[in-house]
Amino acid sequence: RRFYGDGYGKDYRIRNLASDLDSEGTFTYLSAALLSLAQQRSVYASVPEARSVYGIQAPLWVFVSSRVTKGLSATDAPDIFEILWFLEAFINNRTHSEATIDRLLTAQSGLTVDGDDEFRHAFPHFAGRFPSSLFDFVLTDVLNADTPAPLVLTALTNVEGEIAVSVGSAPPFGVINVGDAPKLARIAREQGFEVREDAFSPSLFEELSRLPAVKILIGSRKFSEGWDSFRVS
Repeated sequence: RRFYGDGYGKDYRIRNLASDLDSEGTFTYLSAALLSLAQQRSVYASVPEARSVYGIQAPLWVFVSSRVTKGLSATDAPDIFEILWFLEAFINNRTHSEATIDRLLTAQSGLTVDGDDEFRHAFPHFAGRFPSSLFDFVLTDVLNADTPAPLVLTALTNVEGEIAVSVGSAPPFGVINVGDAPKLARIAREQGFEVREDAFSPSLFEELSRLPAVKILIGSRKFSEGWDSFRVS
């Protein structure tokens, strides 16, 4: 606490999902997190000295899964698929996503703490922006895509444990790093995702600090224990 109070810590916001949150509430919550990443990236791009003077890395959204391939099955609805299903829904149902963004910007998210909207003051940098323009910004800046398309998972067979995530034929915006990537790829195909293989591309995870185009990292609890990546840490 004193370390943080003296100015040496990191700002943080802890938001725990209610155990009885329904599917719409979960979609709203994750949309808020995605919009938060977009806001961080927008602010980061507007302050070039963050990179040139302070050496701050590009914002990265990290999902730490409670279970990855141990006991992995489609019936478990693993954390990884929860995120992939959300991204697929956000990208390919623009009307619903824009309506959700509008509710987040106008403090009508339906997610409250002590009667106050959870995200009332969460997006000051996006004040005055239209939901349609923010949806486009998320699509292009965060997800590297020009137009909506189904998610594509590409198993990087030349690298152990990695699956690239992209929107259609666009460059990857995310990478999944797990112990048993072939098993995850097989289950993903069974769940209806398009799964491809790439035997030539290098590791995305090992190059995260030099690949600002990759915005999302999905993996196991080892990320919370520290890793040899300046951007992840």
